[in-house]
Amino acid sequence: MNFKRISQTIIEYLYIKDVIIMYNAGQKPGKGDYKCTTCGEIIHLESDSSFLPICPKCRRTTFEKL
Repeated sequence: MNFKRISQTIIEYLYIKDVIIMYNAGQKPGKGDYKCTTCGEIIHLESDSSFLPICPKCRRTTFEKL
């Protein structure tokens, strides 16, 4: 069973339904851009194995994928 594909399908479905998925510092949410939910700082992850850092601007830990 391909869990990565299944989880990506679920994320795409939730995105279509306007559900905002939150990610926390320390998670590996996949490559792409993430916006801090507190200050709006954008973090770019280069690879699927990159960890989401603490926001360098406000030091908060919650992000949403752009």
